[in-house]
Amino acid sequence: MKPRTPARARAAACGVLAAELLLLGMTGGCADAGPGPVRAELTCQTGYGGTSGWIRCKGSGTWRGVADCLREPDRRGRWISQLEGPHRQSFRCVFRIAAVYREVR
Repeated sequence: MKPRTPARARAAACGVLAAELLLLGMTGGCADAGPGPVRAELTCQTGYGGTSGWIRCKGSGTWRGVADCLREPDRRGRWISQLEGPHRQSFRCVFRIAAVYREVR
């Protein structure tokens, strides 16, 4: 099992917080799990299958794509700072891709 990335840990913490608020009958949101308003301005689509994958983001922010490769190190794209989009990154793994996701800063 791979260790959690900081982005995955924040998303998991946000899900727990939202569940606790619902149990208490409170409404709240986790629209942005990290600092800065830029993260909410990016919308991304991903696709993968076999040994290749891609990510396409539009909006504004600084991001890069990550391919979760099986039995080899993950592939990371270059950081992209964009004011509008779309921008796309593609990945290829030797064995297989398990997922493609976005990292933001």
